[in-house]
Amino acid sequence: MNKRLSMNITPVKILIVDNDKNLCYLIEECLHDEFPNNVNTKILSEVREAIDYINNNDIDVIITDINFPHFSGKDIIKEIQKKYGEVNGVIITWELSDEITQYAFDSGLCCLKKPLDYDELIYLITPFIDNVIGQSC
Repeated sequence: MNKRLSMNITPVKILIVDNDKNLCYLIEECLHDEFPNNVNTKILSEVREAIDYINNNDIDVIITDINFPHFSGKDIIKEIQKKYGEVNGVIITWELSDEITQYAFDSGLCCLKKPLDYDELIYLITPFIDNVIGQSC
């Protein structure tokens, strides 16, 4: 894995939402290893928390599961679309069905099946991060 050089830029704000906190911490570590000083991450484990966070904070990129107890990751994505008009990020899921793949594509997101290949996650998330960094320069 090649580490990206840290530049003097505003860090990209990444929201990670999954009810598996250990997975979230691994994703966070992977992002901080790959993009040192260029990302700020926030980890949440519930859809309601994520929606409240989105309504009260700015985010640039989302990494979210789609399947949660009582709610759907789609609710998070709809909230981001309502606030920003578009969504940048990756859906992560154990059940990568045609319906989820199509939903991700229609929403402008990538999807990745669990268990995660962290190199693949970096490959998928990098264009979103580069796009935000490019806009802030």
